[in-house]
Amino acid sequence: MYAREVDEAATRLRSLRRQALEQFCAATLSFGLALAATQAHPQLAIPFLLGGVVVGALGLRTEWLHWDLLDRLADQADAHAIPEVLAYASRATPEDPVQVVRRPRRVR
Repeated sequence: MYAREVDEAATRLRSLRRQALEQFCAATLSFGLALAATQAHPQLAIPFLLGGVVVGALGLRTEWLHWDLLDRLADQADAHAIPEVLAYASRATPEDPVQVVRRPRRVR
């Protein structure tokens, strides 16, 4: 990967994270409005509820895109310059079997 691609990937990761957060906040607000509308204007409750469901689904889609990009970047050694990718890649790699065997065992 070139440095520009790493920068673009980092920007895209931040953008997807922010977009998902915005969508989840909008969905939560819409659900709250649907709940409030049941008392004030019952005819608006269903549209707010449907809006919350749709925007929540879009938030899940955005989270999926973020995870997919993160997973693809974890395989690229150059992308480990991005802290989020490095953290994900270190969690995703299995432990070294030699270190597991050498680890002292606890006796109870």
